[in-house]
Amino acid sequence: MFLRGARTLVGRERLGWSLVGVGMLFAATGVLTVGVMFFVQGDAPAFGWTDLFFLGTYVVVIVGFSILPHTHGTALQRWRMLLDGLIGAVSVAALMWTFFLSDLMTDLAEASVAARTIGALYPFLDILAITVAMSVLLRRSRHRFDVRVAVFTVGIMAQVAGDLAFFI
Repeated sequence: MFLRGARTLVGRERLGWSLVGVGMLFAATGVLTVGVMFFVQGDAPAFGWTDLFFLGTYVVVIVGFSILPHTHGTALQRWRMLLDGLIGAVSVAALMWTFFLSDLMTDLAEASVAARTIGALYPFLDILAITVAMSVLLRRSRHRFDVRVAVFTVGIMAQVAGDLAFFI
């Protein structure tokens, strides 16, 4: 749907929503791959090479949202908003580390370095995704309070809740 809808747009908005669509295709491919592995092998690892699809999804979607156009404001205002978002992200990440991630690292102590790294990346990417989505939702542009971005932000928050529930 994102890719199809993006065809009617122009410029940075088209590129941004197209990247979000490509990210969703990465996620769908990852879910399909894990499903096939589960049916073929009877199990799929919690963290492994299939996470490349999901980590790729985060990266592409975050880049897509971050390049959506600004229609108002100077470069200094954009940098200030980015700095505010990063400060918020660092604060939330510190809270997550204190309450969730330190226990996760203890639980994954016997796992490989790759599994520990992948396991630790998800919460940080969740926070980065929320920061970018909220900054797009609230910045001075025609996407301010855009229903598409708001729905996507709610979806990301549900993903964060799912990731945290997995760790509890």
